[in-house]
Amino acid sequence: MPKTFTPPYRKTKMLALAAASLLLLYSKYSTPNGGGLDSGLLILLWIYALYYSAKNLIYPQKVLVQEGKLISRGLSNWETNASNVQANFYDGGGLRLRFLNLEFVQAEASEIEQLRNSESQYGTHCTLAGLTLEQIDELRALLPIAPPPFRSPAEQIESYHREMIRRKPIPLATFGLIAAIVFVFLGMCLKGISPFHQETQQLIDAGANYGPLTTNGDYFRLITNLFIHLGVLHLLCNAITLQILGTTAERIYGSARFLFLYFVSGLFGSIFSLLMQPEIVSAGASGCIFGIAGSIFAHVLLNKDSMPWPIYLAERKNSLRLIALNLLIGFGVPGIDNYAHLGGLAVGFLLGFWLGPQDAARTNRSQSRFYSAIVIGVVAIVLAVAFLPRIPKEVYQYLQALEEYGPKEAKILEEYNSLLGKWGTQKTPPSEMADEFERLVSKPFHELVTRFPDPKFSPASFREVAPVFQEFMEARDRSWRHTAEAVRTQNAELMRKATEEQKLAESLLEKQKDFFKKGN
Repeated sequence: MPKTFTPPYRKTKMLALAAASLLLLYSKYSTPNGGGLDSGLLILLWIYALYYSAKNLIYPQKVLVQEGKLISRGLSNWETNASNVQANFYDGGGLRLRFLNLEFVQAEASEIEQLRNSESQYGTHCTLAGLTLEQIDELRALLPIAPPPFRSPAEQIESYHREMIRRKPIPLATFGLIAAIVFVFLGMCLKGISPFHQETQQLIDAGANYGPLTTNGDYFRLITNLFIHLGVLHLLCNAITLQILGTTAERIYGSARFLFLYFVSGLFGSIFSLLMQPEIVSAGASGCIFGIAGSIFAHVLLNKDSMPWPIYLAERKNSLRLIALNLLIGFGVPGIDNYAHLGGLAVGFLLGFWLGPQDAARTNRSQSRFYSAIVIGVVAIVLAVAFLPRIPKEVYQYLQALEEYGPKEAKILEEYNSLLGKWGTQKTPPSEMADEFERLVSKPFHELVTRFPDPKFSPASFREVAPVFQEFMEARDRSWRHTAEAVRTQNAELMRKATEEQKLAESLLEKQKDFFKKGN
């Protein structure tokens, strides 16, 4: 009977990837503006992820050992004798193989061509992806095939990954953080917030970072915003990236240092975001994750001489590529808080240099560095918060009034048109008409206008057009109050004034439309 090796959790991972792809595609077409997901490239990426996961579920990969033969079944189908395996080593993701001669590999011509192409690109013919170290050791013993020679580049790579896994077989802190952000997101959904699109006020109520509130005493928002995400795409991207980078960083620095890096980077990312753009609503673990990426890059630079050269090159390239790509996306896609990313990245990089890796954790010098980093970090955070410029709370009041304005104005206009229709078909005494107009139109609109603070407190994105908007509201308010009084007293002069004010309001409304058409 052949011995079968199946990558653990592969089916679960593929199901999760398929579900995530479907959710993201659904969010594209079910929310206003696609939840901000307007990139065709992203859609193609999700479709490919769905295709890849479906293919893996239909043709699950497994490895068999039978009578000295190594057999691959699933997406990749081939078999060969153990004696044809020239080299093998664990690369952190599975067992990489190089064969002595492809002529002794039994497979379709297309499969042989794929193995040949893989050799020209990577130096090995294939990877038995997802196998654990325990499975690899058992597989080697059954075939049998020897592990990589001592001190060879392949052995150094495998030893490095074995040591990383030995330090933290299960990165509990990373999994705990992922669970926390997922539970917070689910809690928001249970409260009635859409998983695909959140309103600004909903994010503020949940604890997002917002200058007019954070700088006026709501300092808890510097922490709570790190657990809040702006939709399922934001959550999934951060959870996946955190799983990849967090696992690496926790194995390098240990759980305590990793958590310290994570939260201090996130806090300084939040603070830097407040300094650079204090009036935006910001949330998400991205600042923390950038800090982790920065700390890994610092570790790679610090340990250049002690790391296996292929590992050093791969980790340096991957770190730089990940950081550069995410920063480019942040600067190119509207709505992404890149200042939180930059703040977290810089602090994580500096802390990575200062703390050192976990293998030095038992030395007094390393422990003292960690404790000093805690003290310096706490003092720096307190000072940074203390000297944050205060944003007037009226900015938040203006934002609230602005968000309430649209629905309330729509209801008032509906009443206005309803009254005009009623008066056109029914005879109504002037005093009754005036009372109705005042009760349903002019008074509610006047109350709406008086809710707005001075236009100088309007949000930065609205500040240029805010004075025009204020003039428009006041002109319409005067027009409707004149209308109510003119109908009550049958005063032609007041009706003329009401008409003039209405024309002024319409011209100011056109100015606002022109402003937004220009994309300001």
